[in-house]
Amino acid sequence: MDEDTILATLVSRYENGRIYTYIGDVLVALNPFNKLPIYGKSTSARYHNSAEFHTDLPPHVYGTCENALRARGVTGSSQCLVVGGESGSGKTEAAKHLMQHILWSAGSRETGLAAKMAQ
Repeated sequence: MDEDTILATLVSRYENGRIYTYIGDVLVALNPFNKLPIYGKSTSARYHNSAEFHTDLPPHVYGTCENALRARGVTGSSQCLVVGGESGSGKTEAAKHLMQHILWSAGSRETGLAAKMAQ
């Protein structure tokens, strides 16, 4: 696998509306610069309740988050999710979705977290 192959795959997936791609344990996200109907409690629940989300479900920020939550449960050790990228790449939005998935997975009734993070 080389850089050209990875870039061609990312471009192809992006053009087909698939903004997330797993490369091993790393989730590559491409900012679509618009809202997509791929978030919410029902999607979060699919990833939370899936036995093998890496193979059963398409790549998603919820899947990466779920992987960390499960590792925490298995190992008992702290987990860290690193969100990186250029200015405007969608880091804040990704962090909001990660936090929302954690709250939903924990059964929290918190509803204003995204608004608080945007302030």
